Amino acid sequence: MGLITESEASKLAGGLNSVTGSTDSVGELKGAIDAISERVKDEDGVSNLLKLLENSKEILDNLDGSKSKTFPVDPATAAAELESFLKSDDADILTEKEKESLKDVQTALTIADKLSPEQRTSAEVSKYMSILKQSG
Repeated sequence: MGLITESEASKLAGGLNSVTGSTDSVGELKGAIDAISERVKDEDGVSNLLKLLENSKEILDNLDGSKSKTFPVDPATAAAELESFLKSDDADILTEKEKESLKDVQTALTIADKLSPEQRTSAEVSKYMSILKQSG
């Protein structure tokens, strides 16, 4: 589509879970974030994870900037924080499916970061994720 380079698309496609296909739209990603938050909220030592999930959901809720002109953190930072969490021992609290969903959230945030503010909508991010899953 010309908005991201082919190498960026390949790298992002590698991060999408094409086996389960569970989270390939922004709406499904927000649902996955809610489900993970609900499941782990009473566990010990999850405040950092809950904050990451909250920030990610706020970004996904406001991709087009209609709710606020600012994000809690920028999409690239949120994606990096998710990646760091997933590589840490703290990620052991999550199931494999939850980890895959968070990798998809990270990919969506990375896509959102690459799109210009005018193109940054749920529909555009979902479209890119769908295309990446088909090519991955």
